[in-house]
Amino acid sequence: MKNLVYIVTLLFIHSLVSAQTAPPTSSIRGSVWEEKGTPNNTKENGEPALNGILVELRDPDSFELISSTITDASGNFVLPSYPGNYVISYVYPTQGYTDSIDASQTVTVPANGSVSVPGIGLKPVINTLTYCTGKPTTVTSWSETFQLPKYNASLGKLNTVYMYAMESAYHANINIENTGSADNYKLSVGGSILMDLPAVVGDIELLTSVKFSGSLANFDGKVDYAGPSGVSYYYKFASTTSEKRYTSTAQKNIFTGSGNLAIPTTVESSTTISGAGNLETVVSTEVGAGVCVTYEYIPTSLPVSLVAFTVKAEGSQAARLQWSTSAERNNAFFEVQHSTNGKTFESVNSVIGKGTTQVRQEYVFTHENLNPQLLHYYRLKQVDQDGSFTYSPIRSLQLADYKGISLQVASNPVVDGNVKVLIDYSDENLKKSTSVQLYSLQGTVIASQQLELVNGHNEVHLPVHGVAPGLYLVSLKNDSLGSAKTFKVMIQR
Repeated sequence: MKNLVYIVTLLFIHSLVSAQTAPPTSSIRGSVWEEKGTPNNTKENGEPALNGILVELRDPDSFELISSTITDASGNFVLPSYPGNYVISYVYPTQGYTDSIDASQTVTVPANGSVSVPGIGLKPVINTLTYCTGKPTTVTSWSETFQLPKYNASLGKLNTVYMYAMESAYHANINIENTGSADNYKLSVGGSILMDLPAVVGDIELLTSVKFSGSLANFDGKVDYAGPSGVSYYYKFASTTSEKRYTSTAQKNIFTGSGNLAIPTTVESSTTISGAGNLETVVSTEVGAGVCVTYEYIPTSLPVSLVAFTVKAEGSQAARLQWSTSAERNNAFFEVQHSTNGKTFESVNSVIGKGTTQVRQEYVFTHENLNPQLLHYYRLKQVDQDGSFTYSPIRSLQLADYKGISLQVASNPVVDGNVKVLIDYSDENLKKSTSVQLYSLQGTVIASQQLELVNGHNEVHLPVHGVAPGLYLVSLKNDSLGSAKTFKVMIQR
């Protein structure tokens, strides 16, 4: 992937920039999230924000770094900028994510304005789990204990663990004043990050550096970091990444189990200057940090475990579908399919899945504006991230005003030794083959008749001569109906 080469080279390149006369007055806003359904580069409900992703603004010709940042807990970012044309790059662990759309985006920034960009949705790689966290740029020094979920061994065999750390450092102002004789100067400012991990996997260290050099005249009598003896730089950025790979059993055991892996992290700044010894400096440094873990595994469980699926009427013209999963693996989305004959189904909605999870998930969808004179059938098409799919069992729904098949007993109680059942049939989507049975309350079949329904009125006679007086059940069964129609009848002498 094109991003990979770029990510590695960031480890070795430092920004070398010239002075700016004023801080930036424009900005670029966007967000980063995890795509759950079909990638469309639009964040939809249920798609989680990605915290801890490095976002960079670069010159499209020289690729010089203009600004950078780490996404916050909501996946949002703000990049300070000067007016002009730029490229936005998103830096992330390619072992766990692919970009649904090109990971580099061009943007034109006006003077004194804010520009919103779509951002980017990252699609999980099949048979991987990736978790990210981080902290946006904050004044140094600071410390934080990052938490990343451990790998659940019930998902399958853990092959490889990747740790991916990111740093964004910026210096809002870098001021130098020569209080002595004219002299050259060299200045290096940076940020350092130390992530403390168990010895078997080793610590992660990141270091950025922005370097400046130039000449300053004799002290002009004013410590204003301007004029012939002073200089000021504004909003100078640097970024870097570090990647580690773990394959030994001892290393993988650190990342396996319940709960989270705690990563104590310390962030500091540094300033190094050389000259005649009469140089005064004021440096403001903020550093942001991000860290991701990717688990690459061989699955042993079924992709999605559907444990419940119900359809119930909601009002007179709507169906409420509810379903639950006990576990999901690479689940992209559920396609809700509807039919009025139980044979030909069409898609009415898609509900984003949860990707890979071992936590029970609940889903709800309401299908509105249904024809109450028809039976309604539903099934779920569960689609994996690789495009494979499975179907759920079919569920049927009869709304309150449905008249497709109705039945009644001509006379109840029955006193003439003959149960006369009247059936009205008006829904030709239903099968014609139907059975009518008379049961005792203990479930014994007393009488039964099979018939082919015709449109309109149908009549069935069930002889009950010699049957003991009492309460019985009449049941109508048709394969098109989700359940039998049953009512009580009293037989007397």
